[in-house]
Amino acid sequence: MQFKQVSFFSAPLAYLRFWFRSLFDESGALTFTKVQNVITQRMGGMKLRIYDITLDASYVNGTGYSITPANVGLRTKILSLDVGNAAGFMASVSYSGVNAVLKFWKGSATASTILVECATNEAGLNTLVCRARAWGY
Repeated sequence: MQFKQVSFFSAPLAYLRFWFRSLFDESGALTFTKVQNVITQRMGGMKLRIYDITLDASYVNGTGYSITPANVGLRTKILSLDVGNAAGFMASVSYSGVNAVLKFWKGSATASTILVECATNEAGLNTLVCRARAWGY
């Protein structure tokens, strides 16, 4: 006969883990909404997650938005983040350790520079929504 050991502390510990993860979230006022009815599965130990990211006007030129693995439903590391363009702004992604850095660019009025990074506190980014596909662990 086999017995399954159930810990009295398993449910409270799961809640505390969720709470601590959100406590150290450094995403500012970005809103992350998980896309429903999408089959996300494990492939070679990696996970695929699809989220809608609602932007805000607190963009910082040169720094962009920092996105942590917890923001997109992952636990330890973002390996790849694909972000769609949002209403006239082009998105680019770079990686810093386990996090991803999301920057936005817009068209320039000068012929010598086609794209320039958005200005600090760019009002045009406020409430824009872009879809992101994240791979990671």
